[in-house]
Amino acid sequence: MENKYKNKISGNYFMSYRDNSEYEKAEIIILPVSYEGTCTYKKGTANAPKAILEASLNLDPFDEELFFSLEKKGICTLKMQKFSEKEESKKVVEKTKELTKQILKDNKFPVIIGGEHSISIGSIQACAKKYSNLSVLQLDAHTDLEKAFQGNEYSHASMAYKTIKTTKAKFSQVGIRSINKEVIKEARKTKTSIFYSHNIINKKHKISEIVESLNKNVYLTLDVDVFDPSIFPNTGTPEPNGLKWQYIINLIREISKYKNIVGFDLMEHSSKNPKNPHYSDFSAAKLINKILCIIFKNKIK
Repeated sequence: MENKYKNKISGNYFMSYRDNSEYEKAEIIILPVSYEGTCTYKKGTANAPKAILEASLNLDPFDEELFFSLEKKGICTLKMQKFSEKEESKKVVEKTKELTKQILKDNKFPVIIGGEHSISIGSIQACAKKYSNLSVLQLDAHTDLEKAFQGNEYSHASMAYKTIKTTKAKFSQVGIRSINKEVIKEARKTKTSIFYSHNIINKKHKISEIVESLNKNVYLTLDVDVFDPSIFPNTGTPEPNGLKWQYIINLIREISKYKNIVGFDLMEHSSKNPKNPHYSDFSAAKLINKILCIIFKNKIK
């Protein structure tokens, strides 16, 4: 696969260009996907990949909490996949699946930056093809278990449902705080583990319970609305009573100790309104870097 960017000093690269940013040398592959065709409330997720990449240029690669740096790790950023709002979400999913399959075939680690959550269907399908008995850790305020939201089975609100039906992956959903009775029935039917935000905040769920709900191979899909809106205000549907930054980091650290994280994505960050605080762009970039530091520090042990 070819990295087609020519300008080595630009926002096209995650954390800027370096000698090991070429595809062949890289261990980590960033796939930015710009699409928001099925968004139903506030839009702006199509602008997020570019905004996050640009914000990442201001990151220090060293993580003080982990005492670890990605500086020597090869990180290649692929060409932005831009889709019109009118594009069928199924086509976006298929393209994402195709590109993720190639990344995995080349034994590299995929990171998908969206965009809306329907994009994740494709990347999870690709991982499920390579890794048997895959679990999906979904960090999210919403279950995305609607059968066909507004008649579209490839909707952002149907991401988990469609993925389960096409891959048989086991889902564990963390941070949920918006759900209806029909979806609860569907969760039981599909044996989806739900860890509600209020129970986590009230310490009725331990991190160890979440870890134990997962199989050995794990794909991490992170919708930024899992966080409290005070941390990530820029998202389509910001639900109150969300999780805190340090809790999410602690959770991922613990999972990475005992499970094999095979890929991850960050979805539903919105970067549309110039009046919105830009710190969400930077926070999203920092979060991606931190998650990668967690994963790769554990991989070298």
